[in-house]
Amino acid sequence: MAELVSVITPVYQGQGHVRRAVDSLLRQTHQHWECLLVSDDGTDYLGWLRQQGVSDPRLRQLFSTRMGSGPNLTRNLALGAARGQWIAPLDADDCYDPQRLQRLLELARDTGLAADNARVVDDSNNRVLHLAFSNHPQGRLELDDFFHTHVPLLFVFHRQLIQRGWDDLPRGADTLFNLRALEQAGYARYCTEPLHDYRVHRASLCHSADAGERFAEAYALTLQRLQEDGLGFGSPQMRQQVMALIHFKQQLNQLFSQRCAQGYVGTFQNFVDDFPPAELQQLRQ
Repeated sequence: MAELVSVITPVYQGQGHVRRAVDSLLRQTHQHWECLLVSDDGTDYLGWLRQQGVSDPRLRQLFSTRMGSGPNLTRNLALGAARGQWIAPLDADDCYDPQRLQRLLELARDTGLAADNARVVDDSNNRVLHLAFSNHPQGRLELDDFFHTHVPLLFVFHRQLIQRGWDDLPRGADTLFNLRALEQAGYARYCTEPLHDYRVHRASLCHSADAGERFAEAYALTLQRLQEDGLGFGSPQMRQQVMALIHFKQQLNQLFSQRCAQGYVGTFQNFVDDFPPAELQQLRQ
């Protein structure tokens, strides 16, 4: 029998996009999956989907213990209820290509961990803005590769790699979750082809007026937690490497905020794309 994949999808005010995410699962060539839709706003999304003509026994619904608890707590709730040996996060406003689960499962059997490239799409007009990696070779992802992308990556995980859930942090808990699994696995198998859409829209945090300030607070808190309790990383060396990554992103965010204060109107990704490579390398040192 095909291996069961538990897809974890928190939903908050998701009527405008959750059907697209669910439809992308219904089209998967790997059909042995369950999707745990965690309602974080009290909405009966299974009932709402049935009204839209979508009903499937593989769709399961949970409700958060308090409304607006956030994606990390809702993901942990789903993780505790998941039945599959494989875990695959899917945000309610994103979607998978039809072959994603099949392709990544084939890769993940190597180390228990696999990822594809991310296609960043403007949700207002479906225009592809850029990819998470423009020239990373096929094969494997390691911690150092996280210095070269600023797009959240979606992995497929074997459960044995998940020693703890998502941290209750305002930003970056998904990256830390990925890196803890990476420490366990050694490396992730990687497909250069983009097999999912990371959708950006006006409600995205990166478009908010106080985005720089909110990211700054999140980076500072993450660094503090890494120093105090290690956030679940097993080796001091890995902890130091993760701290270097967060510090690098913290510095980029500070520079971006300074440029915005001087009148810069581009997105953070535009800013990074225009940043001289030599100066990026200096920030890492």
